[in-house]
Amino acid sequence: MVAGLTQREILSRALFALANKRPSEFENILWLAYGDEWTVIVRTLRGRGIVRYSQVDDFDAITDEGRRVLGALRRAGHGVEPEPESARAER
Repeated sequence: MVAGLTQREILSRALFALANKRPSEFENILWLAYGDEWTVIVRTLRGRGIVRYSQVDDFDAITDEGRRVLGALRRAGHGVEPEPESARAER
């Protein structure tokens, strides 16, 4: 696990990346936090309907349930603040 981050913060950051169409960052966050066990976390998220795997695109995407979970985590103070508009415009 990443020092200084709680599991809720890690999940919030990972789901935030996925919600912003950055599936590689989603995987990297989980891999850095959980090492080889990151795939167990992803399978659990899929099983709970928080993310879904798209064979066509070969990556995970956040679901409506995942967005609900992300919102609940962020309202509870876990995770990241929204990016400033200027940072999004630079992409």
